[in-house]
Amino acid sequence: MLYFEIDAHGLQQLVTDLSATEKQVKFALSRALSRTATTLRTLASRRLKTDLQLRTISMLRKRMKALRIRGVSGDGFSLWFGLNDMPVSWFQGAPKQSSTGATHKGTAFPSAFVAKSKFKGRRTVFKRNGAARLHIVEQLKPIGDKAQIVIEDEIFVLTEQVFWKHFERDLRARVNYKLGGA
Repeated sequence: MLYFEIDAHGLQQLVTDLSATEKQVKFALSRALSRTATTLRTLASRRLKTDLQLRTISMLRKRMKALRIRGVSGDGFSLWFGLNDMPVSWFQGAPKQSSTGATHKGTAFPSAFVAKSKFKGRRTVFKRNGAARLHIVEQLKPIGDKAQIVIEDEIFVLTEQVFWKHFERDLRARVNYKLGGA
């Protein structure tokens, strides 16, 4: 779990400069946190799609959740990423049959074969479960290590910058239009 702390001095300075009420600050803070979580989720899905070379972003959306945390110490959020292995058919590129099995972009699958999937008729890698002709299982490619590096090194470093942008914009609007005063 990665954390970021809000600079209390910077927050107080902005509140004083804009002469915002406590209620406006509370509403702006809450909205900024939810927008920050949404922005980080969007940035992560776009970045992971290109880095993992997935066919579409929709395949990642089910594996990413933004959760609001409301507690005694205040509001917050956490982002959950499902980093389990993904089916080969979800990735760009065509798998190739080799003499020892199948390969897909450098990942070898021994004793596997290439065939069309029921999932949109794409070519993918299957492996037999046992000696019988059927039951075949689509093979999975690991994404955990690569995705973890992208998330920690490129996405979460932007958290504070994104939060301050959303918070300042929302607080300025609330003060200018006199929303949530008193």
